[in-house]
Amino acid sequence: MQQLIRMQSLHPQMKIAAECERAYVDRWITDHPGATRPTVLDAGCGFQYGLVMHYRGRVDVFGVEMDEHVLQKNRDVTWRVVGDAMQLPAATGAFDLIFCRDVREHLPDPLRTLREFARVLKPG
Repeated sequence: MQQLIRMQSLHPQMKIAAECERAYVDRWITDHPGATRPTVLDAGCGFQYGLVMHYRGRVDVFGVEMDEHVLQKNRDVTWRVVGDAMQLPAATGAFDLIFCRDVREHLPDPLRTLREFARVLKPG
């Protein structure tokens, strides 16, 4: 955290990723007043994820993680699934939003994962 604070002091225009993500999600929630409890895919959720924590109780979160032991420690997701983001166990159009951070560099086929995200994301 200290490094992040130092980086911001050196680059005052730099925004923390979580701030940008929260602004996007807040806008989505505002733009979709009928979606009282959006369903979110947290791909590569790990043991916790700040963005999900910020919306605790306001969204239902489907957490997908390949490491079962890490996933069991996650208290921020509604449903826990040990699985692979390239082959999600979810219906087409199942999610309102997708959170995915610090995952792409671990994927053997990022394009396949993006196609899978497109499949499970609701239109619009």
